[in-house]
Amino acid sequence: GIAITASTAEGVFYGIQTLSQLIRPSVVGAFYHSALIEDWPTMEFRGAHWFPSASGVSFHGKLIKRIMAQFKMNSAVIQCEAAVWDRHPEIAGPNSISKSALADLVTIARQNFIDPIPLINVPGHAEWIFRNNQNRHFAEDPSVAYAYCVNHPDSWAFIEDIFEETIEVFQPERFHLGHDEVTMRGQFPHSDCPRCVGETATDLVLKHLDRTTAWFRERGIETMIWGDMMLSRDEIPDMAAFAPNLEEAQIRRTNLPEGITITDWHYYREKEYPSLGYFHDAGHPTIASTWYVPNNIYHFAHAALENQSRGLLQTTWAGFFPDEQVLKNALHQFTAFILAAEYAWSGNDALPTDLPFEPGRVFLDSYYRSSDKELSGYLVDLSEMAETPREEWLGVENGWDFAALGSGKMRLDEVLFEVPQNLLLVGGRMAPESALKKVEIEIGEKAKTLALLNTTLFDAPQKSIPVRMTVVFADGSEIETPFIQGRETHHWKSEVPALSAAVGWRTESPFGTPMVFRVSRWENPHPEKTIRKIIFDHAAAEQAWALLGMTLLGE
Repeated sequence: GIAITASTAEGVFYGIQTLSQLIRPSVVGAFYHSALIEDWPTMEFRGAHWFPSASGVSFHGKLIKRIMAQFKMNSAVIQCEAAVWDRHPEIAGPNSISKSALADLVTIARQNFIDPIPLINVPGHAEWIFRNNQNRHFAEDPSVAYAYCVNHPDSWAFIEDIFEETIEVFQPERFHLGHDEVTMRGQFPHSDCPRCVGETATDLVLKHLDRTTAWFRERGIETMIWGDMMLSRDEIPDMAAFAPNLEEAQIRRTNLPEGITITDWHYYREKEYPSLGYFHDAGHPTIASTWYVPNNIYHFAHAALENQSRGLLQTTWAGFFPDEQVLKNALHQFTAFILAAEYAWSGNDALPTDLPFEPGRVFLDSYYRSSDKELSGYLVDLSEMAETPREEWLGVENGWDFAALGSGKMRLDEVLFEVPQNLLLVGGRMAPESALKKVEIEIGEKAKTLALLNTTLFDAPQKSIPVRMTVVFADGSEIETPFIQGRETHHWKSEVPALSAAVGWRTESPFGTPMVFRVSRWENPHPEKTIRKIIFDHAAAEQAWALLGMTLLGE
């Protein structure tokens, strides 16, 4: 049997998530391996940051339930300043989320033991306030509607309205004020602003923080901000430093309001994160904030543990109004949730490349709820058309030629393929001489899904098109699909997640370089029609595409 024991309902919930990860399908239903697991989170705060939208409600509901909750995150920083607010509907965008839809996401989060934390960005990054040419009279720099004048009475009245409505929706214990990159655009303070005469950026930033944090403190709400305005490039030479010099940075940190949590963001650094210590020395708790670079997530998470930070916040910056379509071009930002959740929960010492799972595949399986069912179908015999010997693929020494993959029937990424000895190579002038510029494959079968075991020869830019596939139906109709690098296919050395091309097989070169084949899936919009033939045309002269298996899948 199964027993899950915990001292809280939250603990039982996490135990259920662990169990769901252990269960595997079998011919009679499901099974799990016998185990005794004692488990607890390494970090108190395990969160993700994202933007909601009207068209993205379903997307974010799945993100909460299938990714954040499944992998034991407990905080969602929801940047929602662009919502449709009752008191200020004039600033709404065409895809702004309604208050009722936002409230639904808040409810879903709490139902999954995730604390919903609103983020309203002030006083910089305030383009949302000036949308539709509104409120420009209290912009700090009239020529650049980016930050508002913190001394203007109308700016505070406006922001207070938004704060009050946000609190109505969220009923939060914590509130994120943004407060980042305030001086990035325009003048702050502006030389011609009569209300800011004699004040510096430091004066204005601290004054605004004092006022806003006091306002929230009266309502029993803790506050959070990004940390870049409190750091200088003299002490941490990266993008997350907007104090003009070391002295000003120290003044700002020393005079920060008590009780404010610093979400200290650094997105590209590795191994060295001294800013956590700077904030702790000034008496402020921190949360390490990462983006999508795997080694940054790993090293910053461990630096957070060493510095006794509260936890880890995984951020996304994929547009102000994202929905599920964002996964086509920004999948890597969301698959990074898996890494962040892993390191925040377990404190795992293994580098991302040494983990016993592929984060992109875990994300896609969980988000789309893959069944783990082993799929079989019509196996296309490519042997007569596959004319490129594997040792000619790269033209280099043994160990770089995919010989380890073997040939014959094999199951990869749940799909049974008939793998020929040679490669079917489609390419232009940069490909080996045996490459074909065009190939037509007779089929004569129906299919719901087409699975292709493939890769590309060169590391061409994302969104380039190495090959075009045309599916010709028996009734004469046809569908052409471009295979986009990074989406429907990818380079043989890349393990970066691709939305429609999961890593199906992996080995390493003699020097440890990853060598992968993808299993791309094409969903047929007309499964009721017989496919007469499939045509592949090379589309880029400086690229080649290799096919090593094709299977037509039914239901």
